[in-house]
This record gives sequence, structure tokens and C-alpha cells, in this order.
Amino acid sequence: GMTFTPDFKYMFLSIQEPAASTTTQKDVKGTSVLFNKSHLIVIARKENFNPTTITKPVILGPIAANQQSVQTYSVQNNPGSLYNWSVTNGTQVSGGVTSTIGVKWGSFSSGAVNVIESASSQCVSSNEQITVSLGTTSIDKLTLIPGLSVYPNPTENYLVIDAIEGLQYELIDINGKSLIVGMKEENKVISIDLSNLSAGIYTLKVSNGKAVVSYQISHL
Repeated sequence: GMTFTPDFKYMFLSIQEPAASTTTQKDVKGTSVLFNKSHLIVIARKENFNPTTITKPVILGPIAANQQSVQTYSVQNNPGSLYNWSVTNGTQVSGGVTSTIGVKWGSFSSGAVNVIESASSQCVSSNEQITVSLGTTSIDKLTLIPGLSVYPNPTENYLVIDAIEGLQYELIDINGKSLIVGMKEENKVISIDLSNLSAGIYTLKVSNGKAVVSYQISHL
């Protein structure tokens, strides 16, 4: 895949799963790079390429997912930055060069998500990558809790929980801290206010007293 910065001074070239090779090339800093796996390359004219490395972003999102599932991955959103993503063994289905993307995973045992942040024409981060274990499951959330629906996801201000049964729910941050705990009455729909929470990835646990299901919630 190939994308450009808005001023067309820089091109980002994503090489997905090339054939094994022992050929190396030197990058702009003189570092030897071995192209025997997926890479993201930044290309520019020499007079435009005097990059200052900024702190690489931290990718948030599930590191275990079902094959053929769609998952959300995000980094901290810094105003003015562009985020150049690449995905191995999956497809980016939303988000473009924003700080939050959707990924549909393929039928593989593992995959990877990469991102490089471009803060200005000459400020770029090093590549950040997370590896994701991919598997299958035969138990559907709707089987565990009939009629359960959680939406929208990603979301900005609120989260709706709908189900036939009465439920208990808990929202947890990435550090495992419980932030919101509550109850949903039978045949009622509730809306949880998220407007006071920071953007990021949260876990929502929902229980009917017999089963517990979890959702990864992306708060924008």
C-alpha cells in the first residue's frame, strides 16, 4: 500500500509479507535494514528528509482476537499528526491515517498491527508494532446472554446496553481499574455516559448471573 502526506513531500510505502531474502539496504540514518518481513518505508527527496524522531506511539487494542473478526486499534491522538498504519494477516477497514482504525483479521494463527506517527513534515516516530493471536470460538455472545447488544463501538460520549434479561455491567480501564458499575433491569435499555472518560480502549464486562461476556470498547 502507498499513501502521501498532504504536502506530497513524503510517501509511505507498506510492503506486506515479501518473500524471504537476505538482501539488506541502508535507510536514511545509515542503518542496515533486512527486507525479509513486512515493513513500512518513508520515501522523500534528500533535501526534505532530515527527520527528527519523536516518541513512538503505543498501540491499544486486543492482542487476542477471533479470525474474521473486526477489532479496533488506537494510539493517543495528537493534533496535527498523521498515523500511517499497516496490518499483517488482516485488512484495515476504517480509520485511514487517523489515530483509531478498524481491522478485519484473516484466517491465520497470528497477525500484526504497525503504526508510524508523522507529527510534521520532518518529525516522524519509529515503527510501533503489536502481535495479535488469532483463533476461533464456537460460543457466541448472543447464546450466552440472549438478545445482548452493545453499541456504538467505537463511541464518543455514550454506550448503550440492550438485552432481554436483567444484567450487571462493569467498565474497566487498560490498567484493570473498575470505573463504572451498574445494573440493567429486565427488558430495559440503558445508556452509559462516557463523556468524562479519556479517549482509549476499555473493557466492558456484562453478566446475567450465569455467564459473563466481555467487549473491547474504543472511546474516541
